[in-house]
Amino acid sequence: MNIETFEKQIDGRLILKGKAYYEDGCIIEMEEIDPGKWEGIVAGSDDYNVFVSLVKKKIVDCSCDCPHDVEFCKHLIAALFYIREVILLLDIGPVAATTEDKIKKKKKPSVDEALNQIPIKELQDFVKKYAKKNKGFRDLFSAHFAGYFGEENGKSYSRLLKNAARAAADRSGFIDYYHAREALEPAMQLVQNAEEALNQRHFSISTDIAFAVIEEVHDMVENMDDSSGYAGTCISESFSLLNRLLDLPIPGDLRNRIFEGALKAAQEKKYDFAGFDDEWLGLAIKAAYDKYKQDKALALVDKLLSGLNIISKEWSVEFDMVRLLKHKIRLLQNLGAHEDATKLRLHHLEYTELRISLIEECITLKDFDQAKKLCVDGISIAKKKKLAGTIDQFKELQLKIAQLQGDVDQVRAISLDLYEGHDMKYYRVLKGTYLPDEWPAIVFKLIDDLETSNKNFAHLDRSLNAENIAAIFIEESYWPQLVNLLQRNPQLHLLESFSQYLPNNYLSELVDAYYKAITQYLKENTGRNHYVFVRGILEKILQWKEGKEKVKKISSSLSTQFKARKALIEELCKLPA
Repeated sequence: MNIETFEKQIDGRLILKGKAYYEDGCIIEMEEIDPGKWEGIVAGSDDYNVFVSLVKKKIVDCSCDCPHDVEFCKHLIAALFYIREVILLLDIGPVAATTEDKIKKKKKPSVDEALNQIPIKELQDFVKKYAKKNKGFRDLFSAHFAGYFGEENGKSYSRLLKNAARAAADRSGFIDYYHAREALEPAMQLVQNAEEALNQRHFSISTDIAFAVIEEVHDMVENMDDSSGYAGTCISESFSLLNRLLDLPIPGDLRNRIFEGALKAAQEKKYDFAGFDDEWLGLAIKAAYDKYKQDKALALVDKLLSGLNIISKEWSVEFDMVRLLKHKIRLLQNLGAHEDATKLRLHHLEYTELRISLIEECITLKDFDQAKKLCVDGISIAKKKKLAGTIDQFKELQLKIAQLQGDVDQVRAISLDLYEGHDMKYYRVLKGTYLPDEWPAIVFKLIDDLETSNKNFAHLDRSLNAENIAAIFIEESYWPQLVNLLQRNPQLHLLESFSQYLPNNYLSELVDAYYKAITQYLKENTGRNHYVFVRGILEKILQWKEGKEKVKKISSSLSTQFKARKALIEELCKLPA
């Protein structure tokens, strides 16, 4: 997307809002901090920080910290209008000095330059005063330097996170979407500190922070709108830290602390939320470095298994059964009881994950007969349960076995079955089993089958398999056939998906297809957003060879056919002359 033409590629409604923000003077601050990198503040219901990165006027990155979940919000669009105006003035030069003065960039010293010049005493005084007035800054400051405060066992981290949650919550104790980031800023800072501590091999600090963040942020989530996902990210990154710690040669007492803490947390009901109890159990098993701890973890898994209602048909019970059985199998293997682990899997082959893990083990051991039998039985069970995705999982394993055994006939049969007229991954597997002079006949048979399917279901959708046929034409570079297909099925979604693959010598035929498709689209749709969409397509055609003349003809014809649609005429008039 180019800074000079960005408004042509963004929803028109957002452009109008963003331009109004720009024209109303909502740009509080904007500066180019590095060549092509802009930072600023835009006023809205709050003051929002925006960032834009340009490379030769191309927008390569941008962001705004407002709560709106769109790629380009009105604050960011206002910033783009501002930046474009500045760039335009710089390109024009001194002629526009009077206008440039209105939006002139102020050259400010960088933070590094300022810190190098400010006396330490003045800087300390500023931090003290600002921390007194701004609780958010005070919490971030405390989070960043928590390691210097000397409290043991993460108490300072927990207290800090509790205070942040209380400050961000409303009277009822709930943290809404707009205050969630404020509540979680200290947690995010602590996770960053833990990463740094890990890199510096301060393993105990990383451990304390990770435990504190998981516990306190988890408690926050119960009374928080975490639509942004920041809380989940903090917790996930903290679990990741603990797992990475266990991959390192950490002291035995620290490994034991992680084991005991994780084993205790795995039994707490509150962690059932979002499956964090399973994260804790997996962590405890990973930390169990001797037989005593492995037996202790195994006893907990057996206790949890015995507490499940195995008669229940609810998916959650089956989910818990499978995850706990997987943990038990892993523990048995760690204890060297491989035979018991295998028996446990064989006893629970009704669970797909356990069956698949056993099949993969048989494949590794080259016990293909047993692997194939397990696949066949698995497909039979999945068919009874009407689990199409599970059936495909077993067929993929059958294909893998056939490839390893060099069974060409089976590879062809299974890959054709998995292709199902649309999955090009298996189309290519099938193609790889034929010689170049054998393949064209197979291709035409596949296309004929798809065409026949189209005829059989013509009453539902005359282009039911057009996309699948087009994919074959592209794969085989059958350009005349692809053009013919698009002309016979002039639909915008097909043209937009596949026209890009055609060589330039088919542009004339494409324009004809687009004209038919646009006409049909406008017959079926009304409204400004549809007209803007059509204008965008015509602007694309303008870039083609002789596109200007072709678009002029299309635009003229559309204006005549739909002369009563004022909004459409307005959009067509916006096309470059």
